[in-house]
Amino acid sequence: MVSRAEKFPLGNEEQYKKASVVVKWLMDIIRAVKGEEKYHCEPFKEGLARLTDRFREMRAPVEKAVDIMKEKMTTWWAAEEEKKEKEAAKIEADNRKRLEKAKEPARVKIKETPDAPVKSVGATTAVKHWTYKVVDEAKVPRAYLQLNKGTIMGAIRQGKREIAGLEIYQEIGITTR
Repeated sequence: MVSRAEKFPLGNEEQYKKASVVVKWLMDIIRAVKGEEKYHCEPFKEGLARLTDRFREMRAPVEKAVDIMKEKMTTWWAAEEEKKEKEAAKIEADNRKRLEKAKEPARVKIKETPDAPVKSVGATTAVKHWTYKVVDEAKVPRAYLQLNKGTIMGAIRQGKREIAGLEIYQEIGITTR
């Protein structure tokens, strides 16, 4: 079929009319195949959807528990890290004072700063990653903004024909009933 479609001559109105009949016939074949597909596959899709829902229901409370535990662990880790940072700052300040007051700085015993909180325990690891939150959308550089195609096409369908920075035009498409 593909090779015949590629070879189909289309250079005048009569051939265009024949092409329309051929496209209608091809679309009827597609509809018939889709109907068969639906007839045979729909029961499986419905069963799969029910199974997926059931497993989702089974997972939900476990996922909720994981979220709660991770939130608690994150809160603890952040508080512990902040506490150790403050403790380290005090020790460093004390070390500086003692070094400044000492007549022989080389003999001053330097106190060790505390280690950071444990990052890995068993299968869990505390990791830091960069993220963001919008505080003033008007100040966000344009390079980080994205066009909303749905909103633009909705405006065009409602008759808007001029939008700054966009060229609005019509494309030809062929539809078949």
